[in-house]
Amino acid sequence: MDVGALARQQTEFVLDLYRKIANRAPEENTVLSPISISLALSMVAAGAKGPTLEQIANSIKIPHGDLMHKFSTHLANILQSDGEQGLELSCANRIWVDQTIQLKPTFQKLLKDSYGAEAASVDFRHKSTEARETINKWAENKTHGKIANVLPPDAVSAHTKAILANAIYFNGSWENRFDSSMTKDDDFHLADGTTIQVPMMRSHKNQFFKSFPTHKVVRLPYALKETTQRSFAMFILLPQENITLLDLESSLTPQSLTSDLTNFGNKVPLKRFLLPKFKVTYGLEVSEPLKAMGMELPFTPEGDFSDMTSDDGPLGISSVRHKAFVDVNEVGTEAAAVTTVEISLMSMIMYTREPDTFVADRPFMFLIMEEVSNAIVFSGRVTNPSKQA
Repeated sequence: MDVGALARQQTEFVLDLYRKIANRAPEENTVLSPISISLALSMVAAGAKGPTLEQIANSIKIPHGDLMHKFSTHLANILQSDGEQGLELSCANRIWVDQTIQLKPTFQKLLKDSYGAEAASVDFRHKSTEARETINKWAENKTHGKIANVLPPDAVSAHTKAILANAIYFNGSWENRFDSSMTKDDDFHLADGTTIQVPMMRSHKNQFFKSFPTHKVVRLPYALKETTQRSFAMFILLPQENITLLDLESSLTPQSLTSDLTNFGNKVPLKRFLLPKFKVTYGLEVSEPLKAMGMELPFTPEGDFSDMTSDDGPLGISSVRHKAFVDVNEVGTEAAAVTTVEISLMSMIMYTREPDTFVADRPFMFLIMEEVSNAIVFSGRVTNPSKQA
């Protein structure tokens, strides 16, 4: 399995989905976990066949079949750490099935072996509130209380036959923490020209830095013990002063983004380095962006999920819900995400010698990436650090 090639394809999915979501609300802070969405849809793909399977695979940019599930297993494995290596990280999968539905043994075995996803029987038809609360409690527990009520009151109905879910939790400290005594309010320039005051973290230490005609990039690694085979870092992509965040987002390609996030070389001095503290919670229904990416058939009665169950009646995806959270401060980063997929019965440039500056006082983009595989775990944008929700 060529993990590097698959990670590059995953980067294409990250950018495609990020743009579809960011363009819907260009002035909003956003955060999402592309890996969480990809893993949830890969589990759904395990029960799909024919053109339905092909559309799911094409949308998440991973070849279907054994390779998809082996890569998903790899992603789930790198997202596991009990904190002993200096990083707390977890990835959990689960499926809840209506008591009237019988899963095919091959599908159930694939989910358990490749995703660690156990199946639980619930009564969506007569006890929908109880089933919804069970799933919400699972999601809240797996994300240490950061993702609550991922399924709203109207999310489950008598037509619901199965809900597949993924939950990811991340808590890491910076390799070089910011000194909280240096954090002071400073200017942040909003996209509409307004200037507000926000708490800005500061550092006089050398940083991993790159500069390009359109933007600057700073890499902030998380502390990990030397014995671990993984490496995590946050990357801040700051548009140059004459470039908008929208222009930067539009200019990125999978190849350029991969290049931006790798091969930093040695740390360099910066005249000024300021980064706002920020906390973002963002939730959305992802069905429309996924349809715009070519995943249409799975949402219709013509979708083929016959590898999931042999029960009569057309099944299809009725919703894909995603909710994510990130908190960046002087100590490090805490982030979490949950994705649920509901299956229902369907009715018919390089550094220069002169020290540069990196003052994130205008809207910027951020990503958290595992650097051995180059898998992007979280991505988002900050347009207004003063908004906490």
